[in-house]
Amino acid sequence: MANTRILEVVAAIHKRVREQAASYETPTVLEDWSNDLAKLSGAYNAAYTARNLVGSAPVLPNTLLGYVAGFVTRIAQRMLFWYTPQIQQFHDAATSVLGRVCSLEERTFRTFLSLADRVERLELENRLLKAAGASETSIPAAGPPPSGETPTAPERPASGSYIRSHIDADNFFFELQGRFQPAVQADIDRLTMYRTVIGNLDPRVPAGAWLDIGCGRGKWLRLAREAGYEAIGVDSNPAAIRQCREGGFDVTESDALGFLQSMGDQSLAVVSAFHVLEHCAFDYCLNLVYQIARALRPGGVLLIETPHPGNLLMAAEQFWMDPTHRRPIPLPLAEFLFEYCGLSVVHRFEVNPRPEPEHLPLRELDVVNRLDLLLYGPQDYALIGRRAV
Repeated sequence: MANTRILEVVAAIHKRVREQAASYETPTVLEDWSNDLAKLSGAYNAAYTARNLVGSAPVLPNTLLGYVAGFVTRIAQRMLFWYTPQIQQFHDAATSVLGRVCSLEERTFRTFLSLADRVERLELENRLLKAAGASETSIPAAGPPPSGETPTAPERPASGSYIRSHIDADNFFFELQGRFQPAVQADIDRLTMYRTVIGNLDPRVPAGAWLDIGCGRGKWLRLAREAGYEAIGVDSNPAAIRQCREGGFDVTESDALGFLQSMGDQSLAVVSAFHVLEHCAFDYCLNLVYQIARALRPGGVLLIETPHPGNLLMAAEQFWMDPTHRRPIPLPLAEFLFEYCGLSVVHRFEVNPRPEPEHLPLRELDVVNRLDLLLYGPQDYALIGRRAV
């Protein structure tokens, strides 16, 4: 009876595997394999339980002779267990089933890789098409066509991915910033911390608009709006402006310095500039911070965040991943810039250290700890400055 049960269970497992293989002929169809593998695992466990019934010892009397007989029987069973043809048959069948399961998992993994590659190619084509579309509307024609000829559209290859006109650099820089930004949740947590610090300042920040210079994807604008503040933004990148307007934010496409010069005196409560100063010549930064200080109300706040050149890997390599970066600004220089323009530095933050697995071992040693800070310490710093109340 036990052998019959084993064969039935193994046959059922083989049938289920064949059904799964048949349903997987189309590589673009993804199914919920976890449920099917759970069923296969249950069937295998049932077969394993049935296997343990094979050759079970009869009930023996609870005596010394019975105990010795049971012990000898168990030894003999273990010696002969894998030589029993039925058990060998079960072993071969179970091994075959597990091999098929592994094959199914490998095919599933290869399918996911194939889909990921297709999605990446589609995203690339979409970016190129968006850039080409923006270029066609922004670049004027070279002149009228020769007489007798009609204007023609830019040539495209069969795939529709490339055209002859110029690519949109603004969209490239917008995508580049998204590629090398920290994880979304870590970014939100850090910005939320800044908002909390500003909200808890004593005396409190005056009422008024919060301006975000270089508003990008609108993360800071969203946090300010959620807290009940009037949030406005300015950015010179049309791609950033489009995304912020899609989110319902009040943003202006303009040069930051020109925008601030148009603002009235003491008209803003908070101004933020996340990763802006490193893109500008220093005389521009000086005038920008001066105009911010002029536009802030008494007790108003300026918050900046910028790459930390005290991190050697940041200063030597990662800083230059953005082609629009001009020069890193050391922390003491930024503090003096604030003070020169009449802003008192009230908070300093060194943020975004490298992930823990990248740090050096034996950091309890002072020399190793100092080297670790230089290489894998904070990649950015932030300053919060206030105009005198």
